[in-house]
Amino acid sequence: MMRSLFSGVSGLKNHQTRMDVIGNNISNVNTTGFKSSRVNFTDILSQNLQGASAPNGNMGGTNPKQIGLGSAVGAVDLLFTNGSVQSTGVNTDLALSSSNALFILNTGSGTAYTRNGDFQFDAEGNYVQAGNGYFVQGWMANNGTIDTGSQVTNITIPSGKSMPPAASTMAVYSNNLNAEVPTIVSITGGKVLEEGTTIYTKKSEGSLTGTTEYPLKVSAGGSTFEVPEGTYSVEQNFTIGKDCTQTTGTMTGTTEYPVAITAGATGGFTRTSGSYSIDGNFKTTTNDDVMKANSTYPVTVFYDDGGTEKQTTVDSGSYKVGGKITVSGTEYDITGLQAKIVNLSSTITQLEQKYAKKVSASADDPATIKMSDGSSIIQTSGVYTVEHSLPIVTTLAVYDTLGSVHDLPVYFTLTDASEDTWEVTLTNDGTNQTSWKEADGSMTTVTMDASTLDFDTNGVYSAGKGKPTITLTNGATTPQTIQLDFTQMTQYSSSSTIAGKADGNAAGVLSSISIDKTGTITGTYTNGMKQVEAQVALQRFTNPGGLTKVGESLYEDSNNAGRSGEPSTAATLGATITPAALEMSNVDIANEFTDMIITQRGFQGNSKIITVSDEMLETLINLKR
Repeated sequence: MMRSLFSGVSGLKNHQTRMDVIGNNISNVNTTGFKSSRVNFTDILSQNLQGASAPNGNMGGTNPKQIGLGSAVGAVDLLFTNGSVQSTGVNTDLALSSSNALFILNTGSGTAYTRNGDFQFDAEGNYVQAGNGYFVQGWMANNGTIDTGSQVTNITIPSGKSMPPAASTMAVYSNNLNAEVPTIVSITGGKVLEEGTTIYTKKSEGSLTGTTEYPLKVSAGGSTFEVPEGTYSVEQNFTIGKDCTQTTGTMTGTTEYPVAITAGATGGFTRTSGSYSIDGNFKTTTNDDVMKANSTYPVTVFYDDGGTEKQTTVDSGSYKVGGKITVSGTEYDITGLQAKIVNLSSTITQLEQKYAKKVSASADDPATIKMSDGSSIIQTSGVYTVEHSLPIVTTLAVYDTLGSVHDLPVYFTLTDASEDTWEVTLTNDGTNQTSWKEADGSMTTVTMDASTLDFDTNGVYSAGKGKPTITLTNGATTPQTIQLDFTQMTQYSSSSTIAGKADGNAAGVLSSISIDKTGTITGTYTNGMKQVEAQVALQRFTNPGGLTKVGESLYEDSNNAGRSGEPSTAATLGATITPAALEMSNVDIANEFTDMIITQRGFQGNSKIITVSDEMLETLINLKR
């Protein structure tokens, strides 16, 4: 009878313990980062009435006869499962999702761990846990660089923290230069800085047009003629004479390029030899050659008078060698004709013309530029070169040693379309030095090494002086050098989108902070720069259920927690930090109420054991009566 009484008592005690745990869980159903617990029961060592026997001969074995002595609390387990993430909108709150990692806090007297990420910055910029002021542990950055192998420390980011200026040392240009950018075909007006010469010797190369400023030189019939107007092509005819702009000159006939001669009023003769001049006389004795005469261009007719050649001049009529002429009533055979040469014509063998290759434009002397796409542009400033593109101008913002920003113009000009070669300059007149007066009255001078860019047939940067150095000198600062890197640029048949980005920055003041999923705290400054300020550290435990609760949602290390290595980053531990959120309690209220019912029934059952055992004892005592 005594055994059942004590079994009932142990059951009552154990279920009371379980109810205490359930009550604590329900009480913390809304506690940030709380981890629920559970109670596991075990039986107490049983009393043996008879031991087990082995099978023997014709008898089988028997099991032991044992009577249990009740139950005991086997374990109170801490369940370190993740709670749900609840967004708060407070950028200093952190929710940690990991089954074995915790935030690290410096309590002033030791180290504690927590899953409660209710953090904030205090008046001195210390990153602390709200409510108790314990310092969040991590690594502070040194000029934006964090050494996660160093010892963890308090995270402190004072409000109004300043960022010193940094002088620019490198600028990288990227994106695309248009492979089909139009080039300059011709320039008129402006101040000529350099003249060029074009010679066309093939018909496929097109035609040239003479102008008063740049007359055309036409080679035809063995001579060269200067023509101030008109358009001509190689292997077409060129004519000089009374009906042409060119009215003087000599042509020589050849077998390949014969001369066509017009003498007299009309008539055409072709000669493959001999030289002929405008206003000179042309005589022919070739049968069937015809000349016509008028008062302006009379013809001398040679005729045979009984074996003696005689001549007469006529100012009307048409005459043919081998034909007849009547002189003083007598008819004679025509043996030759002679008249003044009116026109000469021959095939053009070469065209040559000077042109303005390089021109400086100004408001007083603007330049009209014709482009290869057919468009025309009037420029009142700058220097322009035929067969080059119009400069593509970009602005590069660089910082001096005091943090002052200077906007440097950088020009890109296609100088050889066939070789895909570009020239990079500081001005659009091809020079590499420029200067200007700053707002404070100081002068800034910038020089740059000569630079060219070459691209391969795939549009990828291939060669050239693609890493020039800029030297910036300002009276208020120390001279500095800035290296330009163009090697990341491309040349495709697309719009020009080139842009340069220089390092360096102006001085600034911390205006806000943000935290990412790795726990990295980044500051945003009034100068537009972002800089890493610190990173939150985590501690991993192989058995977080072995931690010791010390209140305030804090834990301390224990002999069975299994602290694993030194503090590390969330990324290294495979954990995820959700900023502007908190981890909710992992208490499942439905399970807790279910366990409460089961616990209540267990408690009732154990109490019944005691009352029934008491009745049985009372019956036994009453046997004496």
